[in-house]
Amino acid sequence: MKSSGLFLLSLIAVLLAFCTVESPSISVSEIPVNILNGKIDSDISITQHHKVIFKVTSDRVGVLHIHGYDIKIDVLEDKTSFVEFVAKVTGSFKLAFHEAVDSDHKKHGHEEVIVGTMQILPK
Repeated sequence: MKSSGLFLLSLIAVLLAFCTVESPSISVSEIPVNILNGKIDSDISITQHHKVIFKVTSDRVGVLHIHGYDIKIDVLEDKTSFVEFVAKVTGSFKLAFHEAVDSDHKKHGHEEVIVGTMQILPK
């Protein structure tokens, strides 16, 4: 009985040693998104499966909406807002800005302004 238990433990140890799969490292893309006068500096291009960190600044208060990913980022005037996500879906996605319409910054206009695009390229 002891030898079969020892054999089983040895077999498990060998299997674990040879079956260990290294997880691929995830690349990180930090991207400044500067909204000035209703536009971003330049369009954004990212490789699929990258972890993306948007650092968003604006000359206006509102919400930046990443279409297709349904991500919304609250943006304050001249402050930096951050959002992280993994670029899973490829394609071209609009970046829309909804400007705040009240002094408390709680209501945002329904009118969206397309401020740029984000391209997610296949890996």
